[in-house]
Amino acid sequence: MCKQKKRKKVPLKQHQLDALVSYMYNTGSMENTKLLKKLNAGDFEGAAREMDIVTQKGTGGKVLQGLVKRRAQEKKLFLYGYDN
Repeated sequence: MCKQKKRKKVPLKQHQLDALVSYMYNTGSMENTKLLKKLNAGDFEGAAREMDIVTQKGTGGKVLQGLVKRRAQEKKLFLYGYDN
């Protein structure tokens, strides 16, 4: 996460950082991703939409409902915080 914090160019609220940590723990680095580019451009909604992309496990391309649910929770936390 330290490398990612250096690449992030916009201030984040705690709930946004928490959502990104969860996302990265499950998906890996955000380096050179559309998510990071949108985040650094200040397009938080666009960055959150990029979270929806990673809902497949392995190379089989099968969409897993557990990952769909997890990405939706991370996206909601990122956009709206803990109170929603």
